[in-house]
Amino acid sequence: MTASVSCFSLVISGSLLLAIPVAQAGPMQDIGASSGPQCVGLNVNDSGYVVGICSESNGSASGFVAQAAGNAVDLAHLVAGRNCAAGAITNVGRIVGRCFNSNSLYTGVVWNATAPTPVQALQALVGGVRTKVTALSQSGAIAGVSVSADNTALPVMWRNNETTARSLPAGLLGLVATNCMPADIDDYSENPTMPSIVGNCPGSNGRPQPVLWSPGLLGAYASAALPLPADALYCRAGQLVNARILGQCDFGAQGGHAVLWNNPTSAPMVLTTGAQRSVAMKLNSHGQVIGKYANTNGDSIPFYWDSTTNIRTDIPAPIGGLHPSVTDIGNNGNVIGSSEMNDGTRHAFKWTLGGGSVDLGTLPGGKNSGAIALSQDGCYLAGGSETGSGQDLHAIVQNLCTP
Repeated sequence: MTASVSCFSLVISGSLLLAIPVAQAGPMQDIGASSGPQCVGLNVNDSGYVVGICSESNGSASGFVAQAAGNAVDLAHLVAGRNCAAGAITNVGRIVGRCFNSNSLYTGVVWNATAPTPVQALQALVGGVRTKVTALSQSGAIAGVSVSADNTALPVMWRNNETTARSLPAGLLGLVATNCMPADIDDYSENPTMPSIVGNCPGSNGRPQPVLWSPGLLGAYASAALPLPADALYCRAGQLVNARILGQCDFGAQGGHAVLWNNPTSAPMVLTTGAQRSVAMKLNSHGQVIGKYANTNGDSIPFYWDSTTNIRTDIPAPIGGLHPSVTDIGNNGNVIGSSEMNDGTRHAFKWTLGGGSVDLGTLPGGKNSGAIALSQDGCYLAGGSETGSGQDLHAIVQNLCTP
């Protein structure tokens, strides 16, 4: 899965909407505010463990983990009083994020869900001053970059239960890997110790080139450039799931379109939306994709694309809503997102191909909520909701599979 802990935000305006149907799912549950009045859940695993970030009363930020609703625990900081954030958690309980180090530089870190007090910095390569996490697998492997003092980035990976960086080569003899950026790790790789990794490297004329790192000889990785579709000026790879690669290609005047590589040696499928441009967002293990495209009026329309049948289905807002957006899809086909409501508030919602869009509401007394991430299996949602106490923002978890 991809990993991002750069920021979080929810629109918090409007008045309470009363007459909206509720979803056939478990209730939205308050994880609480472990470090301050404003918290949000950024990721959740198949056990329902949620990680995220809280804004503390002193203005700093802390990461947290919650193994159950109302049970959030602060994660340790590298430096006391300096910002940290937890961006993702694997199904084996490894938590990744970033913290300020003693040089006041953000660097990649790891925690364990069952022992949140110790924190370990992910080590850079020789000559590096910090690291940045960009991807991880459910088995605990991590990928990212080692960054030098002049901001030169080199692609690396860290194996599960390790903090020592291992180089990812690119190009002839691995000599042109500068500023390559891993994007995702395949959870379904045959070798979880050396999983396949997809990313992007600088190509010709400053354009990005998508690449795939695969296990090679003698325990080393080998890289290969992914082929581009006809007429594409350049492409970027974004996600790697069960050997399929989701990405985005630019076609010049035709704009950008979502693409999917079914294998790394053939040109990708291009999502057809007529003349409209499309953006790929998330992919599940069955080749189902969510994204958005611009219609003839310039409105952003979220979609579900079954790449196995090449059928695209638009995702509507729930009853009483408009201007929906989507954020994640689970392996069970559950899709989550947020929608503006008729009174100007925004609510989290769930969509399925068979059941349509259903408003998930808010915590009691809250006006706004947002759905940010799903567990890999699609059963748990993480995000944030206002509460009735001064409209503070609290992290939430919701079971979408068990009413």
